[in-house]
Amino acid sequence: MTRLPYALALSLLASPALAGPPIEQPAPAPAPTGASGAATIYDCQIAGRTERFVIAGGALAEGPGTLSVLTEDVYVVTRDGVTYLIDPTGVQIDQGVDAGKWPCVESASAPAPAAPDASQMARIVELEADVANLQAALSAANGERDAAIAAREAALAASAEAEASSAAASTAAQTALNEAAALQTRAETAETAATTAIAAQAAAEARVVELEAAAAASAVQMAEVQTSLDQTLATLATANARVAELEAAATADATEMAQMRTLQGQMAETLAAAEARVAELEQALAASMAAPEEDMEEDSADDAEDMTDGSDEAAEDMTDDTGSDDMSEDHGAMEDAAFDADAALLAIEAAELSPISRAALTAAVEQARSNPDLVAEVVTRLQNALGE
Repeated sequence: MTRLPYALALSLLASPALAGPPIEQPAPAPAPTGASGAATIYDCQIAGRTERFVIAGGALAEGPGTLSVLTEDVYVVTRDGVTYLIDPTGVQIDQGVDAGKWPCVESASAPAPAAPDASQMARIVELEADVANLQAALSAANGERDAAIAAREAALAASAEAEASSAAASTAAQTALNEAAALQTRAETAETAATTAIAAQAAAEARVVELEAAAAASAVQMAEVQTSLDQTLATLATANARVAELEAAATADATEMAQMRTLQGQMAETLAAAEARVAELEQALAASMAAPEEDMEEDSADDAEDMTDGSDEAAEDMTDDTGSDDMSEDHGAMEDAAFDADAALLAIEAAELSPISRAALTAAVEQARSNPDLVAEVVTRLQNALGE
């Protein structure tokens, strides 16, 4: 009498439809008159599970659902909305996830159980309620399991993403370190370049100071040359005036006129030479502003050598025998009480002197012509220059 409730509970636990409220099993139909009291049991393998159908007296003796008899040994069972066509060869399911033909094994017939009494029915209802609770708990557990699986998968995905982010962050950090090293190298290079530029600027400033000093020295030389040029111009003006006087004098002979013209030509040559020298000094000054220090020193040395050579030539010219032989009478004339400027000019012209010395002496003679106080000094200079 107690086998039916336990068999029903096991059948419900093995059923594929575990969720949802329990389905009330209809009361078994009364066995037909003359029917055998034995039950037919079909164990069907449906989708990897075993589902049992117990048929007795034209009705389901175990499990939920309803049964209809089509022909002998052919039954239609409706359970949880699914229709099962059962015959001795198997079970046919026409719908749902289990649709198809599934094999069944007919077990040995057992005596049909007696109809349960009221207490057994109450117990069955109680067990069905427990089974429903178990089904709800199982469903909740399955939901929690699914949620846990989803959470685990999310955690794995987050872990993979974190690992990817960590790798990306590590790569970015390495890249940043490389860029920082490159920036450090560039900064060191820039600092070295700045130090070099500062040193170059200091050297350039020192060079500018040297060039300015050289320019100042060249300016002094230019001033001296300009003074000499002014004196030459004054001498030339005096010579031109003298030529005009000689040309105007009717008593001047042709020889004196030729000498004066020769003097005028020589003075013009002297002026041209002085102007050329001024141009050379201006070019040397311009070159000294851009040329290296060695070139400037060579130019200065060359200029000094040229001036020394000119002085030596003047000294040699003044001591030349030809001049001393021809000008003895003129020198004697200059030593007289009356200073003869024209004779002095002729003596200067006849002597072999440098253009600058000749121009300077000529200017001094012209100054002594107009200022008798300078005669003694000019005579001394002429004697020193002409070797007397």
